[in-house]
Amino acid sequence: MMVALLLLGTAASAGTVPAASEPRPEPRPEQRTLLDGEREYGGYGGPSATYSRMLGKNVLLVGGRGAWLIDRRFAVGAAVNGLIPTRAAFPVGTNERYDLRLGYGGLWLEYVFTPHRVLHSTVGVLLGGGWLNRRSGRFAGEETLGVDALFVTEPSVMTEVNVTGFFRIGAGVSYRYMGGVDLEGLESSDLSAFAGTLYLKFGSF
Repeated sequence: MMVALLLLGTAASAGTVPAASEPRPEPRPEQRTLLDGEREYGGYGGPSATYSRMLGKNVLLVGGRGAWLIDRRFAVGAAVNGLIPTRAAFPVGTNERYDLRLGYGGLWLEYVFTPHRVLHSTVGVLLGGGWLNRRSGRFAGEETLGVDALFVTEPSVMTEVNVTGFFRIGAGVSYRYMGGVDLEGLESSDLSAFAGTLYLKFGSF
């Protein structure tokens, strides 16, 4: 007993008695971001063909899409479409008929449901702008009667099939809204319509 007291007194005189432990501060929480974690990244690109109607006529638009794919579900990229010229001129106004040239494109956003399944669905939207050219005929060099800039939004619902690990094919419907039409005899409703699209995707999924 005496030995223990002597040792304690010696430690106290030497200043080695441990002080009462203080609570440790909690660690600062780690910042999280959208792209944190073990996510998979890929991308795709490919052509598309769209059937629709304009001014009472059947039309075909061709184009393509390309996007960066995040976690196999979220796609961010760009899409473009252009009107294939037709043999029949479009009616504009009451008595005159003209040839139209149309192209548009912009930001492409897409969400893929259950991408691991062979058959699955997607929803997407194109947000952008375009141009409209009206001429008096179908041949180069003929008089251009007006050029107009447009803004476009086109939401879509699609179904696609995983053919291989790097190839998908899909089809679906969309609604194309074109605003800002400012050519005589034309309105937004003349160019806005439902459409059916067939497309291919090649890439890393």
